[in-house]
Amino acid sequence: MLDDQLQHHKKKLNALKHLTSGRKNSLRQLLSVFSHGDSLGSIIEINQAIDFKELQKLTKSNLLINEDGFDAIEAGKMQQTLRNMLPVAKILSSRFTIAITNPPYMQASKMPKDLKAYVTSNYVDSKSDLFAVFIERLAKFVGSNGLYAMITQHQWMFLSSFERLRNKINKQSIINMAHLGTKAFEEIGGEVVQTTAFVMQNTQMSDYVGAFVRLVDYDSQKKKQAAYLNAVNSTESKDVYRTNQSNFESIPGSPIAYWASADTFELINETKKFGDAFNTRAGMITGDNSKFIRLWHEVSHDKTGFNYTSRQAAEMSDYKWFPYSKGGDFRRWFGNNEYVVNWENDGKYMRNFKDSTGKIPAHAFNLDYIFHPQITWSSLSSKTFSARLAPNGFLFDASGSFGVVPEVERSFQLGFLNSVVAEYYLGLINPTLNFQKGNIASLPIKSNDIRVEPIVETQISLSKADWDSFETSWDFATHPLIQHIDEHNRNWNGFLKQNHCNVPILSQIIFLEEYYG
Repeated sequence: MLDDQLQHHKKKLNALKHLTSGRKNSLRQLLSVFSHGDSLGSIIEINQAIDFKELQKLTKSNLLINEDGFDAIEAGKMQQTLRNMLPVAKILSSRFTIAITNPPYMQASKMPKDLKAYVTSNYVDSKSDLFAVFIERLAKFVGSNGLYAMITQHQWMFLSSFERLRNKINKQSIINMAHLGTKAFEEIGGEVVQTTAFVMQNTQMSDYVGAFVRLVDYDSQKKKQAAYLNAVNSTESKDVYRTNQSNFESIPGSPIAYWASADTFELINETKKFGDAFNTRAGMITGDNSKFIRLWHEVSHDKTGFNYTSRQAAEMSDYKWFPYSKGGDFRRWFGNNEYVVNWENDGKYMRNFKDSTGKIPAHAFNLDYIFHPQITWSSLSSKTFSARLAPNGFLFDASGSFGVVPEVERSFQLGFLNSVVAEYYLGLINPTLNFQKGNIASLPIKSNDIRVEPIVETQISLSKADWDSFETSWDFATHPLIQHIDEHNRNWNGFLKQNHCNVPILSQIIFLEEYYG
């Protein structure tokens, strides 16, 4: 209702001939920013040039009455609207010594249209999520040297979409932080919501050493609370890290990696990066997965082309579906080969398909890299980072990013990506479960070592054998429980006793034997 009144008053404003230019401009600006006040709330920024004293006079005088376009009733409504707006506007334009809040969380893709438009225009560096917008807003609330404290999701500390926000924060001072991680609140389970609580001062103190309490490894609210109190009351707590913010600039993207040692910062500065040596790619977007992607067993085997080594060979074939690397669960070395994609006639249908708006939504086809062996990984993991070999014949999804590594170094670099060393550095660069191609490109790497190759090849072979031992693999042949038993000498009772099996397993074996012959 108030929004409707504000819109109405904006239309009438030009009729106020006798108002001063400054008063009219102030009124126009105020009506404009509050026209979507219900959606914008306290992120509204008030122009400092607005003259509140002059606007206050309008609530008591007859300046609005008998003007062209206004009658007494409409003037009275305008005055009431002003009486409602001015106290809020004064608060929003004020500067405070301290500000504290637990902000709302909302990704940009889920914001109402008016909120998204305002955020995009006024909070360019934090527009990815509303909690990040509030970080910027509180810094403006307190002004220079003011303190503000918040509890937010921790993505702003690491993800590339918040890098520009981090650059702003690194011009302030993180006084202290309690990095809570997951399960900081008993009522919120799972591994997705990861939080951090912090106090910042809106000024840069180049020599200041902040205190960071790392609580991410404690798996309950009570344990985190006990560990935090111990860190506060003890000088011996292993959970407390102290560092200068300038160190964060040593790491690509400037993540808030407070737990890294001085040697680590130095090594990252001086060592060659994965992205300097190899291409990293995010994979393609089909624009409509339900139209173009299937599980391999959902389509005819006779229409699926495996092991093709080039686009040209695949295009000349009569096949419609081809293997598609789409990320998946945590799995190292080999596997997660579950999907196929419609790439008939070199993807002609997908590459030219238009949506209801007339646009072609599919893009990033990586045509120079498809059908060649690549190192691939899941962009979103349920556990931690894991890389695999995608052999000949695959196309790649945005969820199944990949690295283009020459064959001579492929085994070594796959071993590196699956090592605890890479896991440690990824924990610094991006300790979330969302691994972006830029994170992999930022990893410091070492030169190829031929001693590693046979170890990695063995791991790939074992992982492939494991993947192919179940019907979920298109290369499945025989279940491992029966593959070494001769057809004429299958004594199921003896087999069960020898392998300590039970009746359910017997029924499964008999089913497999009858089904696969």
